[in-house]
Amino acid sequence: MPTIYISPHFKLASQLSFAFLLAACASKDPDNYALTSSNDYLYTNGEAPTTTYELPVPIVQELTPTYVAAGDTLTAYGSGFVPKRYGYTSLRLLGNFVNKQGASKNIDYTVKANYINSGKVSFTFEPAEAGSFGEEMGSFDGYVWAINHGNDGAMAEQEEEPAKFTVATKPSIVVNSIYPMKKSCKDPLLKRSLENTPIGLDVSLIGLKNPENFSPITVDIIYMDLATASEAPCPISQLDLPGCSVGDSSVVHRDHREINSSYETSFTISDIDFGPLPDGVLQSDGMISIRATDGETTLQRTVTVTMYNEPFIVEYDGSVEVAEIYAPEAVSGCVPGGEYGSSLSYNEGHSDSRSRSCSLSIGLSAKIPYVEKILGLSFGMSVNASVSSSDSHGLSINRHVLANQYGVVYRQTQRLLRRGDIVEYSECGEKNVIGEAQLTDWSWAPDIAITHNGVCPPLPPSNLPPAKCYINCD
Repeated sequence: MPTIYISPHFKLASQLSFAFLLAACASKDPDNYALTSSNDYLYTNGEAPTTTYELPVPIVQELTPTYVAAGDTLTAYGSGFVPKRYGYTSLRLLGNFVNKQGASKNIDYTVKANYINSGKVSFTFEPAEAGSFGEEMGSFDGYVWAINHGNDGAMAEQEEEPAKFTVATKPSIVVNSIYPMKKSCKDPLLKRSLENTPIGLDVSLIGLKNPENFSPITVDIIYMDLATASEAPCPISQLDLPGCSVGDSSVVHRDHREINSSYETSFTISDIDFGPLPDGVLQSDGMISIRATDGETTLQRTVTVTMYNEPFIVEYDGSVEVAEIYAPEAVSGCVPGGEYGSSLSYNEGHSDSRSRSCSLSIGLSAKIPYVEKILGLSFGMSVNASVSSSDSHGLSINRHVLANQYGVVYRQTQRLLRRGDIVEYSECGEKNVIGEAQLTDWSWAPDIAITHNGVCPPLPPSNLPPAKCYINCD
């Protein structure tokens, strides 16, 4: 059902009191509403918020740019691409790649795209991925189309004729493989691993002059320890360039090489160790800067591997579900509108406190070390803290009470549920969902009910929805 946000002027301070203000005109308030995670009001009409999503048929109309280096971003424009919360979009490239010597090979390459909006997705061009191209200088000519994948396993493939495009490769630093030094992995390009895991890279340089006929190719490799990388005065790709000198530091690691033969343009970088993560950080990107030049052309590439400080994390997307709505509670008596009417403003004074709690799938609490710390960092809040209505942003309301009528303030408690997948990562970055974490949280919504018969008590009924339980009901 549609959700309608009420204007921001309903958001007021959290240290609150009653106020009576004379007013000449009335204001209209929502009849039914609830609080989201951002503490905005939204209509619920007494029903739990639900979302249905029909997987659209995607269309790719254009793929840019047409001249790329390894590690560059290719962007597809079109329509009907799937937001992350509902699934993902993949792109299929089908055609031929012809190198500078005229040799041709067939290409059938499918890649998972990164969602930007419903008309725009992108992916990183990596020649080393299965089915890809660009491990040498040349040009691809072919077609691209999109396939949408829903979280429920449904698929929707482009029905229109696929877009035709050509893309040529630039001189590049091609990363052929990234791997943990002490373990063999299925994916040739390691994307994530555990802290203190030494990493190796196999690299090729394409498009530079042959060092046997010209001057040597120089290569500079730089990376920093994760614990102090945030202290760098500039991005790692600019370290040691004019205007960004960090001097001789134990946390900056450098490797300088000279290549004198074409056979040496493919080489290995070994034992890259980013060290431990800073305290209180679940994950951080370890970055390796590779810079190569033949004296005329300079290539620059930054390789990123996400490092985790524990094999277990909770992946939480920020969504909040209304699990239960409690009966509205009157928090004031009968407030008269007086002879001329008045504006009744409510600000929370008598607070209600509840405690957050977190539950895990059976048996996981004992398996996961530092479980409370990991849950707190993943959900972005203390999972066992007490929360109070007096600290709830937006728990205030204003409504006009007509002359000779009465207003009564109500407050409604809502139990919220935040869910996250408990994920275990290996040194190879392989992801295994082993359970679910459920965080119970709380929010409150106010209401001012107005009499229509000039009599109070009895109290006028609240406009808030009736009590109802949706999830984890006893």
